[in-house]
Amino acid sequence: MAKQKMTVRRFLKRNALYLFAVVAILLLIGVVVFGVLLVRELRKPVQQPETVQQTQQVEQETPQTPEETELPAPEPEIQSPGWQADGSFVAPFDGTTTFLVGQSLALTYDPEALKLTENGGVYTLLSTGGGSTPRMDMQQMLSSLDRLSDEELDRLAAGVLQAYYYVAPKTEDIVLSAVERTENTYYAHLDAPAYENAPAMEADFRLIQAGGQLWYAMVLLPEGADTAAFQQAFDNLMFR
Repeated sequence: MAKQKMTVRRFLKRNALYLFAVVAILLLIGVVVFGVLLVRELRKPVQQPETVQQTQQVEQETPQTPEETELPAPEPEIQSPGWQADGSFVAPFDGTTTFLVGQSLALTYDPEALKLTENGGVYTLLSTGGGSTPRMDMQQMLSSLDRLSDEELDRLAAGVLQAYYYVAPKTEDIVLSAVERTENTYYAHLDAPAYENAPAMEADFRLIQAGGQLWYAMVLLPEGADTAAFQQAFDNLMFR
């Protein structure tokens, strides 16, 4: 009996179960492979665009330099008036300085307002505008401060003031105030009333022991006169 030739339709119909199983297995394998590839792709680090990477690299390579700020110029050193450690002298104000007693006594004055003269050891400041008062005189005395008592110093201050008068007021009429004595100085302020043809007078008197010598300085301040420059010179006498 001859075998009947199997057609494609009959083959598929006869083996449909096996074919379905193979297709299902292939689909399952495909799903598994796709899942593995997807997981691996998700695990990769996200790469930034090339331009962003280059910008960040340039920023990291270029150090940030702080902005340069202009520092304030150092203030000039202000030196105290007087003799400095290097031997120089800083005047107490802008003026002319004359040194006495081997540079141990310094007289500074305004040359525009005052002129200095010297006669027989007496140094005198007078106004550039003329006149004999107001004035300031300085002269060495043949004594020392420690040899004079307080009473003798007061009488000396009044006596020096009286020496400027042709007819002097009495000693009891001259009032001393603000008297001060230290180891090397004596100071007194004097007031004298108007007397004869002389106006009321104020005066400052000072004794200075400097360089082994005793000097007196007296400034006459007549009532109503411009005495600022004289007072400035007297108040800024310096010694060592």
